[in-house]
Amino acid sequence: MWRWSYFALALFLASSPSDVPHGAAPLRSDANAIPSGITVPTLSEIFLSVTGHGDTQQSPLQLHERLEIVRFIDKEFARVVRPLPAEQKGFAYLPRAPLDENKLARALAGSGRAANPGDTVQITDVRFGQNEIVIEINGGARHRLRLLQHLHGGIGGTGGPTTGQGPGPLPGPGQGPGSGQPSGPDEGPGPQQNPVPSPSPAPDPSSIPVQQNAPFPSSGGRGATLVLDYGQPLPDMSADDLKRDLSVFLSFDDQHSAAVNWVDTLPPLFRNAIKERRALVGMNTDMVIAAMGRPDQKIRQASDDGSETEDWIYGRPPGKTVFVTFLNSKVTRVEQFP
Repeated sequence: MWRWSYFALALFLASSPSDVPHGAAPLRSDANAIPSGITVPTLSEIFLSVTGHGDTQQSPLQLHERLEIVRFIDKEFARVVRPLPAEQKGFAYLPRAPLDENKLARALAGSGRAANPGDTVQITDVRFGQNEIVIEINGGARHRLRLLQHLHGGIGGTGGPTTGQGPGPLPGPGQGPGSGQPSGPDEGPGPQQNPVPSPSPAPDPSSIPVQQNAPFPSSGGRGATLVLDYGQPLPDMSADDLKRDLSVFLSFDDQHSAAVNWVDTLPPLFRNAIKERRALVGMNTDMVIAAMGRPDQKIRQASDDGSETEDWIYGRPPGKTVFVTFLNSKVTRVEQFP
């Protein structure tokens, strides 16, 4: 099977020839090999002496962890527990530390509120910087600005309103009022001409109602951006860790995911598997995405009988790697390595 070859090749590339000693002599078990009075340090002591200190310095955020965060945070719903500022540049704060309430009050006074406590909002984008994670909510803080600019350009670039009846026929040469010539068979006054309407000034964008057809009515069409500034290279974390770091503004407890209403209609076997974040034979693509998110890689293969299979790969060797095989958009096999 090509899946074993894929996994074995990844393991081979992950290993280093220098890790395997050649011709190394066996360790001596002679008790006299260590002179008396000499204390041999333990491995942990050697490690601490090399690193210089024993504090909890975390490893940087890995690629598979970033993929997991995007998979389980992006497009999720949350309940607002603190007002969200509508600052265009985003509101930055230090996670895992007390929130600067004065800074938040100044931001709310200067930019207004994008959402109030109790509102339901949606995470619409997750981006990673060197030291920060940017979370866009309801389209981000620039969402309303772009919408108003679009409305302003669309309305201000057109002429004024037109009437359903166009202007009457223009009088011919020597006709019309004041010409001394009859303007019609009955020698009455000529027809009155409709004045050409002058262009109306573009309305103030702030007066344009945006609630109708707004994608996020709970926040009045306004978005917010939160910048989680860790002050150092992003530490190792999971999606649940990021939710805890966002808990100062957002609560994900008792909130349905974007597909919860649809999931509730599924058979119990599939519904439980989605809650446990695993794929089962018989699921379709939407069910697998609801359970495990979007795959890290897709591979298509055509068989001799003309059928085409598609493998969704989650994870990377030598770590946990799951292969989900589809045939005609249905799962036919689920394999996990190791």
